[in-house]
Amino acid sequence: MKYPSVLLITVFLASCGGDSEPAADPSLDDAAAEYQEEVKTKVRASAVKALAREWDVDEDNVECVLEKVRISQIEQVEVDAEVQAAFKDCNVDPAVVR
Repeated sequence: MKYPSVLLITVFLASCGGDSEPAADPSLDDAAAEYQEEVKTKVRASAVKALAREWDVDEDNVECVLEKVRISQIEQVEVDAEVQAAFKDCNVDPAVVR
């Protein structure tokens, strides 16, 4: 008599969605996206300040450079004409990158 009750419980759980994932709360996704944007803004501001200090130029000039090229491209300034042009357009001497 044990087997029919186990079978009945198994069928009941399967029909109730016992294995399904709970519904995601959309407000958590919004909060995570907002937090991610805040962190991205803070990291960019920190990078701008550090580069301005290292290059001895205004933060506005660094912002200008970063609007034209990605930060990962900066080290290619000696060989990449596009990066060199971005530096010159923003009144930053490409030689400041060491």
